[in-house]
Amino acid sequence: MRAFLSAVLFLALLPVAVMANRLDLTEGDAGKNLILRQGDQLTVTLSTNPTTGYSWSVLCTSPGLLQQCGESSFKQPRHRPGKVGVGGEQIWKFRALASGEMILRFSYARSWEHGVAPVRMIEWPVTIRK
Repeated sequence: MRAFLSAVLFLALLPVAVMANRLDLTEGDAGKNLILRQGDQLTVTLSTNPTTGYSWSVLCTSPGLLQQCGESSFKQPRHRPGKVGVGGEQIWKFRALASGEMILRFSYARSWEHGVAPVRMIEWPVTIRK
């Protein structure tokens, strides 16, 4: 009976041990030191307004440590019909791949303006552990 209960308890806790942690970041978290474990998920959500021509770009110093999962997505809040120029949020998802240290940077600029400094930069120092 004890062996059966131990096996049931082990199987019940197994999914918890395998599941990765998830960390959600916004502009208010900029500059905070991030500590992730391999397999952890990271979501970054930044305010944007594509109607201005500006958009966020990801700048990774060590792309082998953190993998972007697909393209970024854009989420627009509900607004009155016919309203133009409404901003929203640009969202990225990442997965921690290997242990190491890096800086995760985001640049807010117009893609066609070469040689012009970005309007904004946001960054996070990231440490990934096993």
